[in-house]
Amino acid sequence: MATIKDIARAAGVSQGTVSNVLNGRDIVSSEKIERVMKAVDEMGYTINEKAQILRKGSAKALAAVVPNLYDRPYVDFFTSFKRYAEQHGYLVDLYTTDDDVECERKIISRLRSRMTDGIAVYSSITDGSMAYYDAGFSKDEVVFVSRQQSYDSRFIGFDYTLAGTEMAQAAAKKNYSNIALLMGAPRQSSKRTFRDAFISTLQALAPNCKVHECVTNSSCRYKNAVRVFTHNPAPQAVFAENIALAEVAQNVHDDFFPKQTLDIYTVSPTSILPENNFIKYEIDCRLLGKSAAKLLIEKNGKSDETVLAPKGFTKWHTGSVASTGKTLSIATMGSPTTRALQSIINLYEEATGTKILLVELSNNAFYNIMKSWGEATPYDIVRLDVDWLRLFAKDVFEPLDNIDHDIKSEMTGYLPNVMHKYANVGDQLYAFPGTPSVQLLFYRKDLFENVQIKRLYYEEFKEQLAPPKNYAEYNKIAFFFTKSINPASPTLYGTTLVTGDADVAGAEFLMRYFSHTRTLIGASGVSDLSTSKAARLALSELIEASKCASGAPHSWWTDGVQEFARGNTAMTVQFINHISDLVGPDSLVSDKIGWAAAPGGNPMLGGSVMSISKYSPLKSDALDFLKWINSDDIATASTLLGGMSPKTATYENCEVTDNYPWLPFARDHFAQSHIHYCTAKRKEPLEIRYVQSLIGLAVTEALGGRLSQEQALHFAEESLNAAIN
Repeated sequence: MATIKDIARAAGVSQGTVSNVLNGRDIVSSEKIERVMKAVDEMGYTINEKAQILRKGSAKALAAVVPNLYDRPYVDFFTSFKRYAEQHGYLVDLYTTDDDVECERKIISRLRSRMTDGIAVYSSITDGSMAYYDAGFSKDEVVFVSRQQSYDSRFIGFDYTLAGTEMAQAAAKKNYSNIALLMGAPRQSSKRTFRDAFISTLQALAPNCKVHECVTNSSCRYKNAVRVFTHNPAPQAVFAENIALAEVAQNVHDDFFPKQTLDIYTVSPTSILPENNFIKYEIDCRLLGKSAAKLLIEKNGKSDETVLAPKGFTKWHTGSVASTGKTLSIATMGSPTTRALQSIINLYEEATGTKILLVELSNNAFYNIMKSWGEATPYDIVRLDVDWLRLFAKDVFEPLDNIDHDIKSEMTGYLPNVMHKYANVGDQLYAFPGTPSVQLLFYRKDLFENVQIKRLYYEEFKEQLAPPKNYAEYNKIAFFFTKSINPASPTLYGTTLVTGDADVAGAEFLMRYFSHTRTLIGASGVSDLSTSKAARLALSELIEASKCASGAPHSWWTDGVQEFARGNTAMTVQFINHISDLVGPDSLVSDKIGWAAAPGGNPMLGGSVMSISKYSPLKSDALDFLKWINSDDIATASTLLGGMSPKTATYENCEVTDNYPWLPFARDHFAQSHIHYCTAKRKEPLEIRYVQSLIGLAVTEALGGRLSQEQALHFAEESLNAAIN
């Protein structure tokens, strides 16, 4: 087996140089890095992790010890535990015990030899023995999950007293006379707590309700579930302590007792999308995993006991209702959110009996319809670009408080600052925030963190490779990652560019323009683009960026996203409502993405709003639909399906953030946008999309070399002033 000494000899460098390269230190020249890595590949060298750990004195590794990986609570827990730990630079080991004490004791020995920094464990050891401490782990290095120990230790779990109480309250409210309580082995503290709270609450609220308690384990689940249904009298409802037992009860019922009417209630991991088999009382096991990892990493010691609140009963409707004979017609633009909306409206139709007709229109058709809106226009609800809201609000839409005087009191839980931009026109509420969106920089994290690439960049520019803070830095990095300019580049292109349509070409210019200033048209009401330093810089930066792009005639933002997802481009600046394809099945970069603030720190906002036509005969029904689509659960489900949400709860949902990890970062950047298209007093709102298109026409001419930069800015200025005055 090759050693570091062998690698050093083959590469013609010192052993210290080899060590620096293998440990990711970018203090070695790119030429030596290349020689070392070539020798490593040729000699099949592998790093001795145990020796490396001994040298460092720490593995920077966490471990999760769970009973199994087929019950969903443990899968959800580990998914978020692992993601959070890896985002903070930790390796993660997984061990399963099958709830076997001896198996867990053997795992403890392995954990000690691995020099693991922290352990989150669903412990099967319930005899009071301090096995982890006896092995040399400190109190701060072990977090017991869901199963509290009898000795001094750190614990994290859910409030199972509340869960048992609220499940029993649901049973009492339904006036059941006979139910079954299906439980796992009560030696675990969470199960005992749940059972005691359930029984005591039910006895207090419904003393005449009979409870058949059935305790089982994984080996006897089906046998004991059969006993539940053969018990006399048969239960009207089964209350399962976990989702696995509920599924067993459902299977036994469907296979052997299908004629028995039965409700099944269960404690369950959260599901963003509805599952109608059960009445679910949800606990967020992903949040539990994230929180456990955070406790181990921070070692803050603020409290030995962390108790998370359950989410509670889901509000998904189960079953269908009779048709009302009503149909709500919705006009919408095409986007990933539209596809999500098409999927989710079926739930509303089943719950209310009201049909939803979704009509997708092109931008031009949409604009023309909006301009000619009247009593004959057949749409009740309009989902439109936020930039059109102020332009059309008073002529097309009904103020929402004309329909419901208390509507403003219900508009809660939204992202900071979105109501002003995405709902209000002056002092009146005209819309629900639909899909608020902000620009972020997305980059190839694997390239930016590659030691050899970082060293090459440093040798070229004498500065560290890092996400750019402005568009001058952006272009420098884009040039470095463009193969036609830098043959050593690992990618073909440094950036995407979307300039195939005048509207988006104008936005590409404006995102750079607003990185230098906050205002397009000042108090004078006259454009000064031809003399504006910010405009000259922005156009120059855009033309430079075009040298680092593919040149494909992209006409919409999703085109740029798809190009980045193909893996040939190093960076892109995108609106977040268009980027779900980055983690789609066809993406080649789904596990290689980094994100940062848009260059310049003054991002553009985009997205859509949803409003009600002033001519709709179904205004109250339309408002009910908008309230529903903007509820926390539905907005969050829409996001997981590829849309976007205006609700804070979505950005705190671990399943969403596990799939789209940039969302918590994006949430905090809506407030960073300070853009004013026009500060002059005007009788009519500025038509922002038209302004972008006029600028885009001039920009396109400059990009094509048909106009000089000075001529293009003069052309844009004249076009703007003719249009706005």
